[in-house]
Amino acid sequence: MRAALRWVAAFAALVLASAVAVFCLQLLVPGDPAATILSTQLGRQPSQAEIVAERAQLGLNQPFPTRLWHWIEGATHGDFGRSWATPGNVGSLIWPRIEATVRLGLVALTLAVVLALAGGIVAALFRDRTADRLLRVVVTVLACIPAFVLGVLVIQFVVVDAHIGQVLTDGSWRAALLPGALLGVTIACYWVRVVRAIALDVLNSDVVRTARARGASWPTVIRAHVLPRVVLEFLPYVGLGIGSIIGATAVMEVVFSWPGIGAYAAQAAVRRDMPVLQAVVLLSIITFRLGTDAMRGVGWILDPRRRSGTA
Repeated sequence: MRAALRWVAAFAALVLASAVAVFCLQLLVPGDPAATILSTQLGRQPSQAEIVAERAQLGLNQPFPTRLWHWIEGATHGDFGRSWATPGNVGSLIWPRIEATVRLGLVALTLAVVLALAGGIVAALFRDRTADRLLRVVVTVLACIPAFVLGVLVIQFVVVDAHIGQVLTDGSWRAALLPGALLGVTIACYWVRVVRAIALDVLNSDVVRTARARGASWPTVIRAHVLPRVVLEFLPYVGLGIGSIIGATAVMEVVFSWPGIGAYAAQAAVRRDMPVLQAVVLLSIITFRLGTDAMRGVGWILDPRRRSGTA
């Protein structure tokens, strides 16, 4: 109970500090936000009277502490203010897009975990042999290619030439398979080396040597000893992947015209739509903290040594 209360207090402090820092980003934007909004909506240079009226409607004429308090209070209810570039409330614009990003992220992370575990354990079993060297070359080459280049190549040769998948996606599970698979392969290229290093340590442990000395076959050793320990050590990296999913999916969302929050944030950055960027950054921070802590909690549940305090 004490640990849970400490986590809640730390999480609340992190969210509050992040909200204050994110809101202060608005002060770094050059120009008058009211003039920016009116110029976008009217298509002309607004008059001074129109700017004054818009500033009053947005609350920009209030003191900074009052504006900060109203923004934090609204953010707790999912209200991040008005968009500077698109008519409407920021919350109503980004919440429908989160579901599409979650679909793409789940497909990508699931495939990345499977490929990383399989590739890393195989590479460790065949250490410094042909399979290991070949796998490391493939992983290194794919990791050096930018994600948007892979996306463009896949669209050209797979979607356009082979007629597999869609260029303009609708955010459904079926449409998420191709961009999610490509993103999963990209993430797995970084994770394979991590899993390989973890698996090598496990294979050189006394537990594995004892099991082999007692006559256990390699499939039994991998299923009973190697895979469980590798998964436990690999969970923190999965948590990092879950936490950074909004930023990881942004490139694929832009390339595949995916209706997610990452592509919308990229458009907001081009338009200097600061309220949208503030909301996305704050959600990214919260997602990162929740993702990493969730995987720590899963590891604590699965590993009896951590629950007993012996490891």
